[in-house]
This record gives sequence, C-alpha cells and structure tokens, in this order.
Amino acid sequence: MIMRRGGRRQLETYRARKVEVHSDREQARELDGDVVAPARMLVARISPGALLLCVPRAIPPPPAV
Repeated sequence: MIMRRGGRRQLETYRARKVEVHSDREQARELDGDVVAPARMLVARISPGALLLCVPRAIPPPPAV
C-alpha cells in the first residue's frame, strides 16, 4: 500500500490492490449498491485505477477514567 498526501489536509490518499476494513462492531455494507449482511469486516480486491475511496480520520478513544 502506498500513501500519498493530496492537496486536501483532511484526506489521505492510498493505493492498494486489496483492502481489508475491520470494525469493533457490525456495520451496514453494500456491494455495487446492493445491501448485504452487516459484518465486522469487509475485504475488497480492486482492479488498478478502478476505485477512489475517501474515509474520515480515526477518532482516538477517550482516556480511561
């Protein structure tokens, strides 16, 4: 995976052929606009140049009390 920083400070740009997204809880998912079962993981294989993905930066958890 290669990281590039574009002109926007809020976005990070990555290139990859395979992406795995993991969550601590089940998330709603779609494949080509069709709803599929919620899950905690999504694996995608991408053809070169076929997908641009933008996601917000991770928010750190609050400090333990």
